[in-house]
Amino acid sequence: MFWSADLLAGVEWLGENTSWEETVLAELETGNLVPARIGHRVVLGHWMETVDYEGKREAVARFYEAETPDGERLALLGEWGVGYVFHGPGERAMGGFDPQAAPYLEPVLRRGEVTLYRVEGRP
Repeated sequence: MFWSADLLAGVEWLGENTSWEETVLAELETGNLVPARIGHRVVLGHWMETVDYEGKREAVARFYEAETPDGERLALLGEWGVGYVFHGPGERAMGGFDPQAAPYLEPVLRRGEVTLYRVEGRP
């Protein structure tokens, strides 16, 4: 598999600046890369290691859709204990959600086509 330099830089930034307990929200492929590369928790990863895989896959897709209300997104972030939201090509392909417009997300890294956001209120 080929991973872009931007995607790898985002994952490496997480590995250097956060702890493994800080859960990352990302689409499935990125969700498989993060724990394999840096050992961090993800909401959606390998089907055999993700509790309620199908339910989470649908919920993650809904999170990234433009039509999803912010209240629903915040509820999901809280339910899953998400500290960071990944936004790269895979996440953009899932829907038109613009995390820059979300007041509860703070950009912490911008690298080419990848932006990482810290969930406000999380350490």
